[in-house]
Amino acid sequence: MELWIGAINLGFLYAFMSMGIFITFRIQDFPDITVDGSFTSGAAVTAVLLVAGFNPLLAVIASFFIGAISGCMTALIHTRFNINGLLAGILVMTGLYSINLHIMGRSNIPLLNQASAISYIKELNPNLPDEIWFCLIFAIVIALCWIMISLFFKTDLGVTMRATGNNPIMAGALGVNVNAMNTLGISLSNGLVGISGSIVAQYQGFADIGMGIGAIVFSLASVIIGESILKTRSIYIKFLGVIIGSIIFRLMVALALYVGLNPIDLKLITAIFVLIVLVAPKIVSRKNPKFTKTAGRIFPFVAGKRFMVGLCIIALLTGIGIFGYKGLKSLTSAPGKGIRIGVVQPKATIIHDDLKKGASPKKLALFLFSDHVLMKIVADGVIDQLKKSGVLEKHNITVDIKNAQNDFGMAHAIVQDIIRQKYDYIVTLSTPALQATANANKKIPHIFGGVTDPFRLGIAKDPYHHQDNITGVATFEPVESTIKAMRELFPRAKRIGIIWNPAEECSEACTFKARDVAKKYHFELLEATISNTSEINDALMALLNKKIDLFFTSGDNTVHLSVETIADTLRKYKVPYFTNSPVDVDRGAFLSIGADFYEIGIETGEMAQRVINGERPGDIPIKDFIPERIAINPSLAKLYGIKVPEEFLKKAAIVKKKR
Repeated sequence: MELWIGAINLGFLYAFMSMGIFITFRIQDFPDITVDGSFTSGAAVTAVLLVAGFNPLLAVIASFFIGAISGCMTALIHTRFNINGLLAGILVMTGLYSINLHIMGRSNIPLLNQASAISYIKELNPNLPDEIWFCLIFAIVIALCWIMISLFFKTDLGVTMRATGNNPIMAGALGVNVNAMNTLGISLSNGLVGISGSIVAQYQGFADIGMGIGAIVFSLASVIIGESILKTRSIYIKFLGVIIGSIIFRLMVALALYVGLNPIDLKLITAIFVLIVLVAPKIVSRKNPKFTKTAGRIFPFVAGKRFMVGLCIIALLTGIGIFGYKGLKSLTSAPGKGIRIGVVQPKATIIHDDLKKGASPKKLALFLFSDHVLMKIVADGVIDQLKKSGVLEKHNITVDIKNAQNDFGMAHAIVQDIIRQKYDYIVTLSTPALQATANANKKIPHIFGGVTDPFRLGIAKDPYHHQDNITGVATFEPVESTIKAMRELFPRAKRIGIIWNPAEECSEACTFKARDVAKKYHFELLEATISNTSEINDALMALLNKKIDLFFTSGDNTVHLSVETIADTLRKYKVPYFTNSPVDVDRGAFLSIGADFYEIGIETGEMAQRVINGERPGDIPIKDFIPERIAINPSLAKLYGIKVPEEFLKKAAIVKKKR
């Protein structure tokens, strides 16, 4: 039940954004991509105001205005400077990334312990399940919004806006200020998008700088679905169709999770589903002779029943595709003994075939937020430790890996699916996976790992005071030890260069720590920020032009993807490369001080083992686990003109002899 109701709730919340997209995409005929930024702006403003103690209603209103201002900027760039509408939206969306970071002051703001609209709604709950109560309230709110927006577009001003979008030349000839109408429409659209971001942030329990990525794609899918199943000229029904489309889109995601589809394929399934929705009405349309002739032979009752037939075809084809996929997956999974790994997605499901009699079957969900290589290494450690300890076999436990593919909406749906299936244990890896799960799950034992600072997230006050069903392993990178080593090995060095992504909570925390530690050891820290891997080379060259003596990477997943490329460039400039991931020495780094992420997984697995064996998570202190391991490539020392002290080499767990 939680999965389906949760999907409907998300459909309602994202419906605000879908209605905003409908205004620009259909009414204004304007390709506005600003929404990827204005959605996050609404969430950012709301989070900051809630943390400051402002009323949640005021925060929602503020989110509308920040969204409207964002849309207004796009419209002004388009109308005043005659810039292409798509390019204008891209410019504003790009600028909003930095503005949103300035608003938030950090990449992620937790709202778990803040008074919010959701917490107030909970207080009014007449003993109904929370998700059902939310669904009723959201339905009322979205219904009121639907009526208000529909009535607005029936007024003289609304009709003028619709006429302007339909035929701007004719509207201008009749004396209508076309630019003003476009500006008003785009502003209203992004205002609704801002509201959507505000409520989604409160519902999921945190605001994140990356939560708006891809928002326009999902919203356009909702608009297209709504238009395909409800073809009408009535403005009321058009907006109602958008709301229904948003709900159907989220239910489709929930259905894919329900039948156990591979998370990697969810994007593909989404695209196929939308395509089916677009094609099905044409098949049953009497206005298309080619399709009608064929459809008429198959469905002689098509006339007068196009809507129902279209829905039936959509449901039939979707069902065939999903269950056919599931059947194919089961056929391609070869049986074996002990533990079986599904071949469709390696390590997606671990199933015990030879189960001990007497132990009732149990399930453990291993939830990753993305496919990042470090989190996969942690996951391998968790799985290997659970297998090695024998608790899986002893307690008859099946382990399922869940992956949100870096999608916040998907993360929430996955957590709801875990709760629906009544998993016995949850292990989350990464900060977003921890936040999404902690907000929705209050009962299932939850162990986390691969998280830099859970206390900063509001998950716990200290290692001994945390939610009763949560415990885990905190891993803050040994930034100070690394910078101290820099000073010992390079006493004359003055400048350290660092590249980091402000959108990553871990990277941000490590960089802030590096700022303080660099001063302590009399270094000047020169920073360059990036948002994706394509910007790394330019950022690195900018730092090299500033004559940096050393280069440092800590806790940044984006930069970690390009360690080899960075190392090759730094080697040419004879700049030593330091990191906090020992495996980076094999990828070209000079020295790394940190914990092997596989060992972090082992430690997380050991904590999960304790919970499985009967200990209450609330009684297990959160463990700060970062045993400092040194990895070094002394052959590079010759390139840098230094000799690594023998006592330093003795401390190293890994000494790479050759490059």
